[in-house]
Order: sequence, then structure tokens, then C-alpha cells
Amino acid sequence: MALPQLALFDEFKEPFLYHDPSRPGYTSLVTPGGARHQHSFKLSELEGELLKCLASGGDAYIAQNEFTKPNRRAINCWRLTSLYIDLDTYKVEGLQHRSAEMLTDQLISRCVDAGIPPPSVVVSSGRGLQAKWLLANTLPGRAIPRWQLVQAELASMLDELGADHGALDASRVLRLVGSTNSKSGELVRTVHLQRTPTMGGQVNAAGVVMYDFDILADTLLPLTREELARRRAELAPAIEQRKTKEREQARAVQRARLTLVPGGRAAGRLTTFIPSQLAWDRLSDLRALVKLRGWDAGVPSGKRDEFMFLGACFLADAKVAPALRAETLELCREFAPSWSESELGSRMSTVFARADAAARGELIQWDDKLVDPRYRFRNDTLIERLQITSDEMKHLATIIDSDECRRRDRERKRQSRENAGAMKRSEYLAQANEKKLQAQALKEQGLSFRQIAARLGVGVASVSRYCS
Repeated sequence: MALPQLALFDEFKEPFLYHDPSRPGYTSLVTPGGARHQHSFKLSELEGELLKCLASGGDAYIAQNEFTKPNRRAINCWRLTSLYIDLDTYKVEGLQHRSAEMLTDQLISRCVDAGIPPPSVVVSSGRGLQAKWLLANTLPGRAIPRWQLVQAELASMLDELGADHGALDASRVLRLVGSTNSKSGELVRTVHLQRTPTMGGQVNAAGVVMYDFDILADTLLPLTREELARRRAELAPAIEQRKTKEREQARAVQRARLTLVPGGRAAGRLTTFIPSQLAWDRLSDLRALVKLRGWDAGVPSGKRDEFMFLGACFLADAKVAPALRAETLELCREFAPSWSESELGSRMSTVFARADAAARGELIQWDDKLVDPRYRFRNDTLIERLQITSDEMKHLATIIDSDECRRRDRERKRQSRENAGAMKRSEYLAQANEKKLQAQALKEQGLSFRQIAARLGVGVASVSRYCS
């Protein structure tokens, strides 16, 4: 997308820094009006929709990411365009009466002290700031769990400036530049555009710095991808031993014996690198399976409960959006379009109850251990329940069996050998057959195995095999 150089207060063009009208997909504008009114539209319509929205005046908000459908549900997120933190500086003692410019200077200073690159864009929201780190390449929706970890880490580093930890999800809308904040009466305006690249940043056509997400993630998160791979390799023997033990010990406790335990873990602690990524990927596999089976009008009636139950469980475990019920309702429109919202709530009540318990920090007792109350499943259980075939597994990312794992491992190794310049198997077999014919011809001429081996540059054992 070609953009002219942005002037600092060229308000209209700010959304074009992260939304490209030439891309397919949707985004949304939200305006209050008694109840909040959301209008989702194609990216190609962005210019006209912005002009209409800004002409009406008053409060207005815009989605920062892009979606496959005309709504802002996380399960329909197509592209993540940026990292963003909403800073409620008006809630921080000592910052309430500072100008947006002074607050921006303090923000950039804090970023330098914390080792964070300065934001690409800083917007005065009328009572606080919006800091945005534009991404040089958009991320696919399947990267939401890792993206959310970076969001949370940024917010923690900017707590002293009033970072809003409740505004970090992929469906978030932020105040639209050029609109008016009715609470303060101030114009929402751009106060900073980062022009000088640092920490792997690169200047785009509009003269504003954008960042590589992987560099930001490796800088901010406790483990880089390489460190995570090493740790997994170190833990692999112990994990396999534990899995073997679990398989050998059949569980005697039924779900009916599960009991809630008050209290629980402290919120916000990072355990594994991306604890919700597996659940999010499994949901993608579930949706892919529906498409593979040609269920365009929804899952057949006899299978809907199973697919919806597992989908809701994956959504609860992935934690990609604060509104689990709304996300599950959106999934229901794909899998079980004939279900009403009340019917969905009744059928998925145990999933929602366990998710609510997990959000309160509660644990359940399972085989004399305290564990997260949300449902969890092993791959072999999912394969059996969903009756997934070997051919279907080839199109899935995570719900696969050991045979498919080994097949993919062989394919990766084969590809790695070819990339390193190794001979393809077909070429090797053709060359071996040619040497076999040569060896047999030389044997007919009366040469010994040793003489043939020297002539062909192979071992004596190979010549013996060729001539047998």
C-alpha cells in the first residue's frame, strides 16, 4: 500500500498505517448511540466509512485487527496488524494534569529504560494515550496466543503509566483519531510518529517505523523460540516417561467425582511458553475437519453436540477473548446454526461453569491432585471421539497420531537432506541400478570383485550384491 508521508496531525490517515484497503477481509467501527453501535465493513470500503464516521462527530472507535467475517470475534481474526497498549494515565497519581506531549515523552523514556522499542504511533485518546507498535508483516489469527503474551508483557512493563490489562485482546477497539472524546471534550489526535528505526525496526512508505514481531517477542518474552526448543528437547525423556505411566494407569475417578477447591493459583503467572496455543490450534483443526468433510451447512445433527462441546472446550482453554460465551455463539453459527442462544447455553453449561471457575482461580481435585477445572484431552482421545482418519490427519496441524508424527518427521528429514544438497532417492536408485549393470558387465569380462570395486569406486560388498 502506497501512502504519502504522514504529517504529524494528518488525522484521517492514521488507520491506513495498519489497515490496507487492498487486502481482503473486514474491520469495524464502533460508535455509541444509546447502546454501542458496531458497523463492520470490507477493508476496501475503509476510506468512505472513515469519512462518514468522522463527519458525524462524537465518540468513535476502530478495530485494530482484521477479520474473515463482518464481526470482531477472535475466532474470525484473520490478521493481527499491531501491538497496542491503552494507557489510562488519568488514573495514575501525578499524571492526571500533564499534557499529551509530556506524557508521550515519559512513555518513550520508560520504553528506553525497559529495553522496549519506542511505539510507532502514540495517540492522545482525550484522557490518556494509545501506544501502537505497527508490525512489518501481519500475523495470522492462529498466532493470537503468542501475540497475547507479548501484549501482556508490554502492559506489565508500562504499568506505571496506567496500562489497561483489560484492553489487550485481539477484538479490541481503540478510539479513532479525529473523533472527539465526549468525557473530556478533547480531540483524539496523533502526538507522535516514530521516524527513526531501532531494534530491528524498518521505515515504511509513510515514513513510520514498523517492527518485526519475532524480534519483539524474543526481546520481551522469557523464552525465545530457540530457547523453548532446547528446553523441550531437555524435557522430552521425562515427558515421555510420564505419558507412559499415565497410559499404564487407567483412571478410576469419573468426572462425577470432581470437586471444586476454593482459592487456587495467582493470576498472571507465566508457566509454559504459550499455554493456550495447543488449544487454539486444536480449534483450528476442528474447523478444518468440518470443511474437509464438506459440512458447509453445519455439522450433521448426530455429531453437533460432540463438535460444539470440544470446540467450546478449546475456546475456554485458549483464552483468546474475554467473552467466551459470545465467541462460542459465533462458533455455533458455523457448527450448529439451528441452535438458539439459550439452547447453546444449556448444552455448554458445564464448559462455561468450569471456565468461570478457572477465571476465579479455582482448582479441582483429580486423582489426589489439584488441577485447572477446564476440560483437557489427549490426542488419542480426540481422534477416537471425532473418528479422524489417517487421510484427514494429513491436513491437520495438531490432532494427529504417532504414525502421522513419524511420517512428518521423515518428510522433514528428507526435505532437510535435499536442501543440504543430498541426492534424491529416485536419483540414488537410478545411479545404483546403473552401477549394478556395469558391475555385471565387468564380471562377464572376467574381472574379480575387488577389481570391479576399484573400477566403480564402491565397496566389495556392494559389488557382491550387484552381481548376486
